[in-house]
Amino acid sequence: MVESIQANKPKFSLIIPTYNNRAFLIQCLNSLDNQSIDKKIFEVIVVDDGGRSDISENLGLMGSQLFIKYLYQKHKGPAAARNLGIEKAKGDIILFLDDDSLPTDDWLKATIEAWEKFPILTV
Repeated sequence: MVESIQANKPKFSLIIPTYNNRAFLIQCLNSLDNQSIDKKIFEVIVVDDGGRSDISENLGLMGSQLFIKYLYQKHKGPAAARNLGIEKAKGDIILFLDDDSLPTDDWLKATIEAWEKFPILTV
């Protein structure tokens, strides 16, 4: 299993652009909170692409073990939101999720195992 290189540096950064999709986003984050791996090896970056509602309050109330970084930008679209997430990511490996994704409990573990098995294919 991949471990974080430094104590405060995650190995993976999961970037989730969102736009006025709070209910699905919370479900997505709950799915990530249920991942079968150590939460310390990844960070979650939620990029609010100019939505009408303030989702940052909901993120603080989740009570999850995830490290969630919340970013806000004026509405520029999901590509710009992903690019902002990349700029702020601390992980060595970047992963993207849509806000309406519901990853299974072993999704990240399987992704890491595939990356470890075939690292040349993911560069």
